[in-house]
Amino acid sequence: MTTITVAVMAYALLDRRQYLAATYGAMATQLSRIKEMFSEAAVDLASLVTTTEDLLQSEHAAWSEQMSRVATTRTKSESVEIK
Repeated sequence: MTTITVAVMAYALLDRRQYLAATYGAMATQLSRIKEMFSEAAVDLASLVTTTEDLLQSEHAAWSEQMSRVATTRTKSESVEIK
């Protein structure tokens, strides 16, 4: 691999790490809010489960989309080799 290819890959991984750190932080906050609502008896168990599953499903969809973009970028950068 060339230095440029490695640099492009490292940049893509850094972007991925920043994305994951931000989304994990947001997810922790949202799960804490859901837990708080349940603890205060503001919602019943069925609502708790539905809300949590919806949140996790949307986060998974966003994560899958982001990771597929990173994989596509990585594949393109690996196919370009400068000599």
